[in-house]
Amino acid sequence: ETETIPSQLVHWLSVTVHGLPTARVVRAVLSGLYPDLPSILYPKQWEEYGVTEAIKLRWWNEAYQFPVVGLYVRGAPKDGGNYSQVEFTGHALETLTPAQVRAILFAIRDTRITNKDGLEVAPTLYATRVDVPFDGAPFTVKEALACVETGAWSSYGRKLKASYARNELGETAYAGSKTADRRLCIYDRRGYVRCEYRAKDDYANELLAAFLTDPAGVRNAAQCQLASWIDHVKGETATAAYWWLVEGATPAPNARAAVRTTVRQRGPQARLRSYVEKMLPYVRLWLEVTGT
Repeated sequence: ETETIPSQLVHWLSVTVHGLPTARVVRAVLSGLYPDLPSILYPKQWEEYGVTEAIKLRWWNEAYQFPVVGLYVRGAPKDGGNYSQVEFTGHALETLTPAQVRAILFAIRDTRITNKDGLEVAPTLYATRVDVPFDGAPFTVKEALACVETGAWSSYGRKLKASYARNELGETAYAGSKTADRRLCIYDRRGYVRCEYRAKDDYANELLAAFLTDPAGVRNAAQCQLASWIDHVKGETATAAYWWLVEGATPAPNARAAVRTTVRQRGPQARLRSYVEKMLPYVRLWLEVTGT
């Protein structure tokens, strides 16, 4: 495999594995696929590998880190639940190929375990977070922030929560609250502007389904979610930025007024129809792949 996941495809992927409460089983699956990939058991092997960063163990009793690729596996939840977690960081998704990421997830899904009743069951995958970046935005961080602060981008007639931060790496603007299931992060990245759509729970799970069906489809699925979330746009600058986000291109100047009017007057039924039409090809392909 020589294919590499481009940074604009997926930047973060957290998946809950229901039916596998122990991280050791998930680690065994990964070790079976990649026997030469070292892993660190928390906390016994930290000193051996010189690990200083904390592994998130607030809700877990065991965890493994695969430092070479930036992959984490957590299990034995403190609430006694029957699940574990696999987390692909940005580094993991830049290092592994799409085929490798899918192979890991499919191998975990295809694992068979025996439950307490003696029945053989298969785990199920549920995404809790998926970040989809759109690189090279034709607008600045401040311009995107203004779209949010002024209400030029709004959702269901309400202004989105806006926030801004600046550090030695550059500027970052946010649309939506930190605890929301959909959020947009716009920030400087190595000389260009990145717009990162961050989905959680059901929205993230929809993106996971698109990725497992066809990795390239996750971008279109994210754009569909963006279009249904930011559904009111006003102003030429905000409309051009919106068009770039949901379609991947900036419209010609003579098309902007028509686009602005269409976006502002589009009702809930029209938005739903557009969303369904865009997602139908991926739903059909997903049904064919899963045989359901």
